[in-house]
Amino acid sequence: MASIHYFEIFVAFFCLAISMFLRDGCRRRPLKVPLLGMLPSLFLHVHKIHNRCAAVLSLHGGTFLLKGPWFTNLDILATVDPQNVHYIMSGNFENFPKGKEFKKIFDVLGDGIFNSDLDLWKNQRKLARALIIHQRFHKFLVRTSWNKVEKGLIPVLEFAAERGGVVDLQDVFQRLTFDTTCTLVTGYDPGCLSVDFPDVPFSKAMDDAEEVIFIRHLLPESLWKLQQWLGIGPEKKLSRACEILDQVIGKYITMKRQELILSHKKQNPSSQKSKQSEEKQNFSSQRPTQSDEKQNSLSQGFTQSDEKQNSYSQGFTQFDVKQNSSSEGPTQSDDDGHDLLTSYINNNEGENDKFLRDTILNLMIAGRDTTSSALTWFIWLVSTHPEVENNIRDELSNAVKSPHKFRLFKSEDLKNLVYLHAALCESLRLYPPVPFQHKSPLHTDILPSGHKVSPNTRLVFSLYAMGRMQFIWGKDAREFKPERWISERGTVKHEPSYKFLAFNAGPRTCLGKEVAFTQMKAVAAAIIHNYHVRAVENHDASPNVSIILYMKHGLKVRVQRRWT
Repeated sequence: MASIHYFEIFVAFFCLAISMFLRDGCRRRPLKVPLLGMLPSLFLHVHKIHNRCAAVLSLHGGTFLLKGPWFTNLDILATVDPQNVHYIMSGNFENFPKGKEFKKIFDVLGDGIFNSDLDLWKNQRKLARALIIHQRFHKFLVRTSWNKVEKGLIPVLEFAAERGGVVDLQDVFQRLTFDTTCTLVTGYDPGCLSVDFPDVPFSKAMDDAEEVIFIRHLLPESLWKLQQWLGIGPEKKLSRACEILDQVIGKYITMKRQELILSHKKQNPSSQKSKQSEEKQNFSSQRPTQSDEKQNSLSQGFTQSDEKQNSYSQGFTQFDVKQNSSSEGPTQSDDDGHDLLTSYINNNEGENDKFLRDTILNLMIAGRDTTSSALTWFIWLVSTHPEVENNIRDELSNAVKSPHKFRLFKSEDLKNLVYLHAALCESLRLYPPVPFQHKSPLHTDILPSGHKVSPNTRLVFSLYAMGRMQFIWGKDAREFKPERWISERGTVKHEPSYKFLAFNAGPRTCLGKEVAFTQMKAVAAAIIHNYHVRAVENHDASPNVSIILYMKHGLKVRVQRRWT
C-alpha cells in the first residue's frame, strides 16, 4: 500500500510540473515548481537558452536569481549589469575565482590556465604572456596565418566556386583555426583544411566535450556524477572524447620531445657522444621510434587521411614554407622552434607531461573554437548586410595598390583598417564565442545591484544577452551597426571590458586578443575582397546549445568569384 501511495504522489507532482510547463511557455519569467524550483522551466527553454536569458534579464533589469531544486546547490544568479561585472571581474577580483564548482564542471581542462586560480593561475599566465607577446611568435603567427589562407582556405573556396555547390563555412573555419592553432601551439600542422574534408576525430572530441560541459551546468552535480560513475548518457560521450584528446596530445608531446632530442644531438655531436648513446638506448626503450611514429602518425586523432600521415614524421609543419615565394613572414628556418610547446619544454616547463597536456588542450580550445565561431557569425552578418560588406570592400581597396584584382592582404595592410575592426567588434558584441562566464564567490558578498551572494551561489554572465540589453547599448542594441565602434574622429572607439566582455575583463583579460584579430582580419579580408558569399535560401542561423556559440546547423553558403 505504501508503494502505491508514493506512486500516486509522484504522478500528481509530475502532472503539476507539466501544467506549469505549459503555463511557463507563455511567460517571460520562469515559473517556480515546488521542490524542483525553476529547473523544469530551464529545461523547457534549453533549446533557446541564449534568447531566453536575454528576455528574462531584460525584464528584470539585468540581474535575475534562478532558484534550483531545494536539495541542491543550484541557485544561479545571472547578471549582465556592467557594475556587477566590473565588481566581480576587477573591483573585488580576489573574492570571485573560478572556484571549485567550475573546476569540477570543466575537469577535462585539468589544471590549465582556464581552470586554475591563485598562484597556479598567476604563474601560468605570466609564462604564457611572455611567450605570446614575443616578437618571434608574432612573426610565426603572421606566417602561419598567411600560409593557411593561401594554401588551405583559398583552394577550398576556389573549389566551391568552380563547382557551384554548397559549402559549410563553419566547418571550413573550424578546420582552418584548428590547423593554425595546432601549428602555433605544437609546431605541427594536421592538414585538416583541404578540398577532401577529411574526418577529424580530435576536433569532434572537442565538440563533444564542450556539449557535455554545457549540460553539466544545468544538472545537479549528484546527477551527472552518477552518470559518470555508471558510464552512461552524456558522461559516456565525454569519457570517450577525453580518451581521444589525451591520446593525440600525448603523441604530440612524445614527438616534440623526440624532435628536440635529435636537434640537440646534431648541435652537440662531439661533447655529448657518450651521453647521446645512453640517451638513445633509454629513449628507444621508453618512447616510440621515429619509424613507429611514421606508421601511427596520429591515426587515432586528427585526420583519417592516409595521405597526410607521413607529413608528421620529422616534426615539421605540413606545408613547405620554403616553396612559398610570397613576401609575407619569415622563412621556415626562422619559424622552427617558435611554437609554444617547444618554448614550454625549453623553458623547463615540460618535465611534467600532465602540465603540457593541460596547457596544450586549454590553448587548443581557446584558439580553435573562439576564432572559428567569431568568423562564422561575422561572415554571416556581413553577407546579410550588403551596406556593411560594401564599406569593408571600399576600405580594403583603399588600403592597397591595384585593388581591382584577386589578392591576399598582408598584416600591415590590415592593421589600421578602422571599419573592418569595428565590424568585427560589433559581430563579437552580438555573437560572443563564449556566451557564458561562470564564477563563484569565496565569501558572502553584496553586489552593486544589491544582490547578496554566498559560496553556494553560482554567478553567470550571459554575454549573448549583454549585447542585446538596451540599457547598455541603446534602443538599437539588437542591430548590427559597426558605426557604433567608430568615434567622431574616425578612430576605433574604446568600450570598457565590463560592457564588452568578449575578451574577458580585469586580470583575466584574454592573452590571445591580438592573435585572434590578426587571424580574423586575414581570413575576413581574403573572403570579402575576393568572393561573393551568400547563405542558402531559408538558412537557419539559430545558435547551438554549448559553451561555444556556433550555428546549430552550420553556415551553408554558395561562393562566387569576384575577379576573373
